[in-house]
Amino acid sequence: MNAAVLLELRPAASVSSVDACQQEEPVSIHGSSVQGYQDIYRSVAEPMMKTRSGRHRPYSLELGLTIKQQLWEKLSCPSLVETRRSFAPQIHVDISEEPLPEEPQRKKPRH
Repeated sequence: MNAAVLLELRPAASVSSVDACQQEEPVSIHGSSVQGYQDIYRSVAEPMMKTRSGRHRPYSLELGLTIKQQLWEKLSCPSLVETRRSFAPQIHVDISEEPLPEEPQRKKPRH
């Protein structure tokens, strides 16, 4: 199914309610506007992405985790809060008659 077909499946009421919601509630990330969050992220990440001499530091898992920890602290340790509202179309795809995936061949142990 392509995107054009999916758009035709959505009822007109859901489109207007999405537009209304977006107009009433601006997008926020951990209580900050999108621009505010981007500014906070840049203030944390950009200095850590450069060496003392100003060269670009190669990215590593350790660096990413350090940036994540510093950003979490800068944002006052936010926690995830899930909301129940979802405007994405929920499409059920029947896979009951699809074949089951095959088990991969296991290698024989060497002796």
